Amino acid sequence: MINILWPFDLNTNDFYNTYNGIPTNNPSYVPSPVSTTAIHFQSSSQQSVEITQPPLKLTHTSFPVECWIHPISLSTYDNAIFAQCQNSSPQNCFHLGIRNATLFMNYYKETLKGISVLKANNWYHVAFVFDALTLQLTVYLNGKQDATKKVYTPYQGTNDIITIGTSKISRIHHTHFNGYMDQLSVVSKAKSAEDILLDATTIPLIRVKGKLPPGNCQALVAIIEQQANSIEHQVAMTRNILQMSMETVSAMWKQQQAQRICENNMQPPTSAPITSNTVSAEKLPYDFTPPHKLWCPWKSDCTQILNQRGQMTIEMDQHMNQMNDIPVEQQTPLPFELHMSISEKPENTSYILHFSINDHDVSIYKTIRGSTTFMNQTTDEDYVLHKGKGKYWLSIDYDNLFIKYGQGEVRDRCTLLKSDIPNIERDYVRKIQYAHISFNRSRDLTQVKMFEQNVKLKIGRNPVVDDPALIVVTPNQYTLDHIRNNNALPITRLNSHCQNLYYDVINWKFQDESFPHFYEAIEHSSRNPTGWCCKRLLEKSNRFGQPNILATYLRITIGRNRGTSPGVPYVLEIWPPGHYSPIHAHANTHGIIRVLYGEINVKIYRSLSLKKKKPIHETKVHENQVTWLSPGLNQIHQLENKSNKTCITIQAYEYVTDEVSNYEYFDYITNDGESIRSFDPVSDINFFDFQNLMKDEWNSMNE
Repeated sequence: MINILWPFDLNTNDFYNTYNGIPTNNPSYVPSPVSTTAIHFQSSSQQSVEITQPPLKLTHTSFPVECWIHPISLSTYDNAIFAQCQNSSPQNCFHLGIRNATLFMNYYKETLKGISVLKANNWYHVAFVFDALTLQLTVYLNGKQDATKKVYTPYQGTNDIITIGTSKISRIHHTHFNGYMDQLSVVSKAKSAEDILLDATTIPLIRVKGKLPPGNCQALVAIIEQQANSIEHQVAMTRNILQMSMETVSAMWKQQQAQRICENNMQPPTSAPITSNTVSAEKLPYDFTPPHKLWCPWKSDCTQILNQRGQMTIEMDQHMNQMNDIPVEQQTPLPFELHMSISEKPENTSYILHFSINDHDVSIYKTIRGSTTFMNQTTDEDYVLHKGKGKYWLSIDYDNLFIKYGQGEVRDRCTLLKSDIPNIERDYVRKIQYAHISFNRSRDLTQVKMFEQNVKLKIGRNPVVDDPALIVVTPNQYTLDHIRNNNALPITRLNSHCQNLYYDVINWKFQDESFPHFYEAIEHSSRNPTGWCCKRLLEKSNRFGQPNILATYLRITIGRNRGTSPGVPYVLEIWPPGHYSPIHAHANTHGIIRVLYGEINVKIYRSLSLKKKKPIHETKVHENQVTWLSPGLNQIHQLENKSNKTCITIQAYEYVTDEVSNYEYFDYITNDGESIRSFDPVSDINFFDFQNLMKDEWNSMNE
């Protein structure tokens, strides 16, 4: 695995101390808007950097070459950025740079030219990507694809020395780069367009360390002023990129809404006037999707390269199977350690954030240049590994400077330990790119082979920062008050599957001119001992264990079981005053719950556990409000009607991902709190039959 980063922080060394550079003709350094300093090449002095050892061989390998550039001037021929080109014949060159003010990528006879014209005295993020699988060349400018091309000759690689800021592609034309260059990286793995966009729009905190280049005071002031202008350019550029991305999302949402309106043959809703208190929800960047990239050390390696430096969440799900006649709930869990490092080599102790957990204690500690310091430690039995099954996660964020450990759902309310990281270590944390795992303090997986099927690791690029709100609103209802109180989120922030379910049921009308007393009829039927609802509730009093009439509710299904959800996907549920559900899990489904009449309390739990029955959050969902669940979030809950009025909800559920098998049950804690069982979500009655029953009861009562 090749991973190179030349940060140009007052030197030309590789951050990982492997491909260290030798400066030619003394290039200087200037403050940089994307790190500490950038290297300054002056073409008139033919300044550059050479890397002679070890050879960089990218044979039949996917790779991106990325960097930040600030050309001071652009020649009419070439301004080289990166090259392996000691032979004057272009067929034997690997050359990346700028030609005629556009990006240029070349190896052998394969050439790709960019479309956009670059201008002097501007900062740009540039990326040159080769995909060995699809044989595709792509160049990106400021995170956006600028040009792409299918090639027919795979890159064979070369042992030539590396040059930065110049190339031997021509012995006639001047090829030196004139300007600033920063954060030049080469990685031997494919990167997606999303990864490149993220790299281009991530601007870390700026701190200048060490001494600035020698010179008089006025010269230094001029450099700083020029750098301030550069930062303004970069911030404006990033805003534009994000604005264009969010405008695309907004347009897609409006198109989808218009299509649904058309399909349902109804009038579009009147938009709320945009005031200073209304927020454009599509412009909020926070993503709370739980980790979903699978990592199996037994099938790959105990070291995993991360998609994003310095920000990540790793989740481990341990689900012990029955072995040696020992019940599942008594199976001993597997102790493990995570080491989040700036180096691919586990033995490198330059900077590591460690996490260690077993059935006795949990520790968070760090190693800096070989010196280890404990940050947090506990022996609390609620924090350590548990017998049976458990979900444990670790989250790191260089931006907010924390490391968090939690159990259960990957969300802030499930955080158990949090350690702050000193600001002085921000640069270190931002360069963390490798996760090393060990089990029982060993990387010898043969010793724990029997656990392979019991342990599931997932990696996510998002740190656990905020907890997602439970109430869903439309974008034109979303205001600054919702952000301040974190009590609602726009439907556009949910995944497409939840959005589809939302639009499926949001405009359904169960009470109309054909039966304007439908809800009132249900209320009467639930309270009247002779009513169908009341009698059916009595019949179900032992549905969840020992008899308890309050631990019941009615399930009125709409449509058929399509095999894509636990039971029929659309369910009308009836909750008389004081009635509640057991604490239950929804088996990683997507779901939407809309309150049609009355109100319902929703309690959220970190896991389905007999020992942990204290909710982590509770909210009241009022009439015409909507709440939600998706795989990994809001899955374990309890609904309860604490009001003196019957509550009626419409709920929609669906499985989507290939990873989830269609589990046809809800697991729940029994009424006595002593065991966990499975509930088959059968229907009490079909909706249309139920509607006729209520009409008959209502008409009989009012004759």
